[in-house]
Amino acid sequence: MRESIALLHYSYPPIIGGVEFVVEGHARVLARYGHRVKVITGRGEDEEKNIKVTLIPEISPAHHKVRVINEELEQGKVSQEFHKLKEFLYHEIKKALQDSRVCMIHNVMTMHFNLPLTSALDELIRDLYDRVRFYVWCHDAALANPLYRLEKPGEYPWNLLGKFNPKAE
Repeated sequence: MRESIALLHYSYPPIIGGVEFVVEGHARVLARYGHRVKVITGRGEDEEKNIKVTLIPEISPAHHKVRVINEELEQGKVSQEFHKLKEFLYHEIKKALQDSRVCMIHNVMTMHFNLPLTSALDELIRDLYDRVRFYVWCHDAALANPLYRLEKPGEYPWNLLGKFNPKAE
């Protein structure tokens, strides 16, 4: 076996979406070339033997906790629930990455669908960079899209969407 590679996105097939299919394609190609592949996601599954899906339901923007926090964020409020979820996600993803040497994060760092997740990943990149190489894959950027009206784009946590973490590639 070659590297242990984690792919992280909000969801994974059979959930239908363009990014989901790209992540699935990456997982299948990497597995075909002998890598141990782990998909860390909020929703999805895979029966391929060389692809392990690790579900953390709170990664999904459809999770009820995330929906409540997103409603608060739309009003400009960063609540205690935001911080609790960020800490929970930090610890769960850190556990999931224990055996991974590479983590490809798809879209989460540039989209506002789960800002506690974005914040947790920003901290994980900083804290784990000496043993995990993080790659930020960008399919879309909320700050560059006028369809997304972010409440306070210059303030935390919205400002993470335009920040490049120098510990990532």
